[in-house]
Formats: sequence, structure tokens, C-alpha cells
Amino acid sequence: MALRVFGLGLPKSGTSTLQDAFLRSGMKSLHWYTKTVEKFAGNSMYHRWYRGENIMADFPGFEAVTQPDLITTTTSFWPQMDPAMLREVARQNPDVKFILNLRDPVAIANSMEKWGNFMERLHKVGAPGMPPRCATTKKRVIRWIEGHYANTMELFEGKDNFLSYDIEDKDANIRIGEFIGQPLEWWGHSNKTRENGETRGVVY
Repeated sequence: MALRVFGLGLPKSGTSTLQDAFLRSGMKSLHWYTKTVEKFAGNSMYHRWYRGENIMADFPGFEAVTQPDLITTTTSFWPQMDPAMLREVARQNPDVKFILNLRDPVAIANSMEKWGNFMERLHKVGAPGMPPRCATTKKRVIRWIEGHYANTMELFEGKDNFLSYDIEDKDANIRIGEFIGQPLEWWGHSNKTRENGETRGVVY
């Protein structure tokens, strides 16, 4: 089965909600890691791509990827921020739909700050648009998030295989369902960060 949906959102921007919505609607969807094959999306996709292989070869049957990044204290993989990788996703999956979930950058940065050691990892290993040792302040992280949104909007400008939505939109689930051609059976708020930095649902 070819990949139907590829998520372009960042951590703490509503990707877990999108993942839960897809799963509860009967879709086989991947959110950064799957116990089925014990592999991380970001790591696997890049290694397959560099070998000239199917980037989803380690995830047979998956219809969607809602968050592909992987960031640890030693590695950093961000397919959703890499134009070359996104072109390859589209080349290998001509009918794929790209979805960017938007959230206020300040709110994302606040959640990231509370979310375990994420800010420490980002500062140490970096990400596209955020070189290592540069995430010294929340203001810089906010600018990094804003840059991702601007770059993505420009990359997909005028393309009918792209949808962006604000996670606060009351009709977001309807718009997403219409866009992917499958109604969403559930919509809500997953993986909420608590004040102590713990989360509900899937975390890494």
C-alpha cells in the first residue's frame, strides 16, 4: 500500500492528536516509532533513501506518517524539514497528501520547554535551521518554528496535495477528512504536556 499522508508538523504541535485520529479512523499510521518493526521513522527513511531504496521499506502497509523526526542526545533526523526528502516522498508516492498542523509558535516553545529534556537535545545536536549549540533561548526556538512554517508554506505554495490547518480550528477534523478522502471518526487533544514535563500517550 502506497503512503497516503505525510505530516509536516513539529513535536508539540498536535501530531499525536492527528495520529490518534487516523488510528481511530482505521488507518495504519506511524508516529516517529513503531513497535511492530522496532524502528524509528526518521532514521530509517534517511538510510533507505541514501541507499536508493523505498523510504518506507521498513514500514510495509503504513498509510500515514504523522511525525517522522527523531532527536536524541547524539542524532537528529527531521524528514519533514528537508525539501530534498519531501521531494523523494512525493516521487515515490505520487498520490501522497502533505499536512502541516499549525500551532502558535510561542505555545509550542512553551510545551517543548516543559517536555523532558527536549530543549537540551535540540541545543546539543541541532536540527535543520537550528545548528548545534544555538538553541540557547526560547526566543531562538520560536524563530526556528516560525522559519519552518514559512519554509513549508513557500515550498508547497499553490499545490493541491497540501493542507495546513490550525489545531485550534473547530472544523479541522472535517477539513482533514475531506482532504484525505476519509472522514475522521474522532478528534480531541492527545499527549498533553503536564506542568512537571510528563506527557500522556506516546513520548520519546
